[in-house]
Order: sequence, then structure tokens, then C-alpha cells
Amino acid sequence: MTEPHPQLRTGDDGRLQCQSAEAWIPVRAVRCFPWISADRYFSLRDRDGKEVALVEEPANLDGGSRQALELAVAASASCLEICKIRRIVQDIELRVWEVDTKAGARKFQTELDSWPELIPGGGSIVRDITGDLYRIPRPEELDQASRKLLWAFLD
Repeated sequence: MTEPHPQLRTGDDGRLQCQSAEAWIPVRAVRCFPWISADRYFSLRDRDGKEVALVEEPANLDGGSRQALELAVAASASCLEICKIRRIVQDIELRVWEVDTKAGARKFQTELDSWPELIPGGGSIVRDITGDLYRIPRPEELDQASRKLLWAFLD
């Protein structure tokens, strides 16, 4: 038996909402692997990061739900490109990254078991603990100090 498609809408506060048995709950759409199918496979997660629903194919949603998902994805589609890695340090159960992006300096955290995922065409993607994405170009496009910091995280 196939699961029904989730009902989605944009709430008055502009956030994506998903219909649950009790009420409409705010969710965020998180892209799932594989990155090659970036327009498919979205995990809808509540404020605690728990998956509420999985959208395998947005085209199968009703028109209003699909539009709400597309708006939410477009609003969160900022994938910052890393130009330089300044530091990567372990802090208790997290890894802290200090980087320069095309949009300026950033500091973000990843879980210790979260590793950069290789993407087609070269480079990799890092997802921080809030779900934001950072693109790392191919290692040869980075300066020597950045490559030295990054080598332990790539095969």
C-alpha cells in the first residue's frame, strides 16, 4: 500500500506547513541524497528535526502543495560556496568549520558522523546541523592550506 501524499501549504508566517492528524505543523524541507536528483526526495521535518513526511516526487503532489514546497525550497536554496577553509576543529560532539565563502566569512557546525558528500561534476556538499548547505569545490581549486585541512574528510 502506498502512503498518501502529504498536504502542504504556506502558513501566515511564510513557513511551510504539513497537515498532520491533529493540525497544520511547521516543517522545513530538507533535500535528500542523491544530489543528482535535486528536484526530488524532500524530507519534511518538524522543529525537532523529526521527519514528518517524505516527498519522493513533488510532481505527484496536488497543485497547492507543490507550489508551497517549491516556494519553501526556493527560499532555503542558498548553498554557499566555500572559497577557503580556515579551521576545522572538534568540539565535544560537533565539528566546527570556519570558512570563507563568496558571501563572506562563516562559522558552522556539523555532527561528527557527518561527512562531505561527493557530487557529480566534482566537489562535495557539507550540511550543517541546521540543514544549511555548503559546497566545497574540487580540492585542486582550493589553496594549499584549505586542502590540508580538508584531506582527512575526503576519500
